[in-house]
Amino acid sequence: MRAPVYAIRAMLAGKTASGELLQRAREVLRGVSPDVLADRVRSVLTVDGREWLRNCPVPILYLAGKQDRLVKPRCFETIKIIRPDVMHREIPAPHFVLQIAPSEAWRAIADFVAERRVA
Repeated sequence: MRAPVYAIRAMLAGKTASGELLQRAREVLRGVSPDVLADRVRSVLTVDGREWLRNCPVPILYLAGKQDRLVKPRCFETIKIIRPDVMHREIPAPHFVLQIAPSEAWRAIADFVAERRVA
């Protein structure tokens, strides 16, 4: 089954996504069997990573797209309760943050790493 471009644009890539990115996303999705996709969705809906998060020994950067239609802000709120030290950076992008705004994402990551070196 081919994922419709409008669905990829609406849920993952946003209005400004290039045709190349949309086509690549379709190719990747087409290469994954429906059973694997269903299993991934089930995992996302049922996984409980709170204990892992609580015990994670390294600093954590939560990089979020401001226009993300899949991962809601309440997800970060839950993480923040468990790990108040998590650093949160929002990028003006949809779910495909790294693909749509790579320079901004890289800057946020580099700043996060640099702040950790100073501390």
